Amino acid sequence: MLLSIIVFLFAITGCQEMKTSEVAGTWVMKEESRKLLIPEVENSTGQINVLTDGTFVAKELPYRGYFESGKYIDKWRVISGSGTWKFLDISGLQNLYLGFDKFSFEKAEDQSVSYGFPLVISKGWSKIGLYWQPPKTSKVTLYAYKVHKISL
Repeated sequence: MLLSIIVFLFAITGCQEMKTSEVAGTWVMKEESRKLLIPEVENSTGQINVLTDGTFVAKELPYRGYFESGKYIDKWRVISGSGTWKFLDISGLQNLYLGFDKFSFEKAEDQSVSYGFPLVISKGWSKIGLYWQPPKTSKVTLYAYKVHKISL
């Protein structure tokens, strides 16, 4: 009986919709995630400031894979910029979608296209994490655990 109650409580907690206040704040890349990156991007800042007004500012986010002129390029790059974010459900998982309005890469390339990507929200008992699974790699927790909340 106790096990049934614990499973039920876990299911309820894990399935709750996220609130803006829960994701607002400054997120940084976990140090152990740097070990999974290639040397060219492992020292990037990897920081996202998520604001309660639906905007964000990203600084040196390592990202693998992108489309250029309709062709997929399997290459790591670092992106910085700002834009708007929204909650997005993908295959039953709640995501934080970052849509860049302004952005730059470490090497200026075609920036005339829109750019964005989702980060999966992982909600545990006491912590919330954001992770991303780059194409052709295993799950990598790049952005996890807020360092502080921003109060607006």
